Amino acid sequence: MDQIAAAVGVSKLTIYRRFPNKEALLIAVVDHYIGQLTATIDAACRYGLSALDELRETTRTLFNASLEQESILFGRLLIGESIHNETLSLRFGDWEATARAPVLARMVTAQQAGEVIDGDPGLLTSILCELVDGLARRRRQGLKDALSADPETFFEERWNFFQTTASTSSLWRLGSVDPHVARLS
Repeated sequence: MDQIAAAVGVSKLTIYRRFPNKEALLIAVVDHYIGQLTATIDAACRYGLSALDELRETTRTLFNASLEQESILFGRLLIGESIHNETLSLRFGDWEATARAPVLARMVTAQQAGEVIDGDPGLLTSILCELVDGLARRRRQGLKDALSADPETFFEERWNFFQTTASTSSLWRLGSVDPHVARLS
């Protein structure tokens, strides 16, 4: 708290007036960060694309943000702090849902447009986000192979897999399913 107070040019007492403890300050910082992240994702969306392409670009923006060095380091800090702090650990699910909300919204739109198979949009969003989160997760873990991985190739491979399995047009082209009856159970 001394370092934070010095960095922002206020006394520790001023910080403690607004935040009763370090945990409350950290939660406020994460809430602010996630809010900025979702605003950036929404702002980056290029409307006028097909619903599937909007979903792709929204997912790509979240993916790129997760690979920023600040995000990697911040993720490490949060994981480390949450190991011994149940409140932070419980908040992870909320933060994840908030960060993924723009992807979920585009998923619903893509389903309504008939470009993604029917099914639970939350489940499909979770599958997609977990596919593309692998590189950031590996970097948060400090794995050396993740540093040399090409993010563009990584994203494209995972997006293509998702598109092949969840896009109604891909299923139709493959001749396996009529896109009007495609379902995810």
